Amino acid sequence: MAYSYSVKNLKQVNKYIYSNTGILLSQVVHLNNIKHAWNNYHGKHAFILRTIPRSGSHYFMNILANYIGFQFFNEKNSLDLLDIKEKFWSGLNPCHNYYDSEKMFRLTGFKNFIFVHVSHDHRFKHFNYYKKNVRGLVNLYRNPLDAIVSSYFRVLNHRNISTMNKKKRKNFINMKVEDYIKQYTSINEMREKKNVINISYENLYLNPLDIMNEVLNFFKIPLSEKNLNKSIQQSNINYIKEKEKNFNNRSFYNSKVSSHIHSGKINQWKKFFSSDEIKRIETQFNKSGISFNEFIFE
Repeated sequence: MAYSYSVKNLKQVNKYIYSNTGILLSQVVHLNNIKHAWNNYHGKHAFILRTIPRSGSHYFMNILANYIGFQFFNEKNSLDLLDIKEKFWSGLNPCHNYYDSEKMFRLTGFKNFIFVHVSHDHRFKHFNYYKKNVRGLVNLYRNPLDAIVSSYFRVLNHRNISTMNKKKRKNFINMKVEDYIKQYTSINEMREKKNVINISYENLYLNPLDIMNEVLNFFKIPLSEKNLNKSIQQSNINYIKEKEKNFNNRSFYNSKVSSHIHSGKINQWKKFFSSDEIKRIETQFNKSGISFNEFIFE
């Protein structure tokens, strides 16, 4: 990418980069820093966590951020939860610092750890990580029934209501099914890419050590089972709930709502959906060529 280095067009350079990549270089105040900033944020050195919403993205981020802190930066205790949030560069809020980028690259092979939802990745051309030549990408998804249940309770939480009436519930479920099908189809299309690994939240929840071991090996990040175990223990849901007490029992990711986590448990769908609702949802998936056999429901 060629730049015209003049103070007059610095804003235009930043606008062009952001509109095409999602990379915001607003922190660049001196023109000679543009090239360094671009190289630091460029996708070819990025580790992308790309998720269907409500699929355990923060659980994954907590484990990985803690692991890198313990393993490479001599952290003695788990990272502060607000600090963990800043360790991943969000496509919606493109600004972060993940320790020293040069040291990070030398130790892990990555300069940036980026988190984006599949829906945002498709909606905005400045994301489109699924089209880019990134260093590594994790697609994280959850069985559609539990994903819908989690989304439902998140909406109730944000709106401070206890339930939806029958019509609103039906419309909400239909909308979430349509969204999920589009996003899961995108994940399926990437299965054969060499730098991509697809993970179900159910496997991460049931076997976090094995799954994170697989992730680290896949992306050739040096492994310490001791530090990985410690990272998992200090990223579990009960630990996070306890930490949230320091934030007046509000979500450390969004202080406007109560705990960011509904429960984190699997199989919540069994107590939520009627048999007719499940049949209707499965029919929608079948029409889209997606079988329920592709997901973990138990």
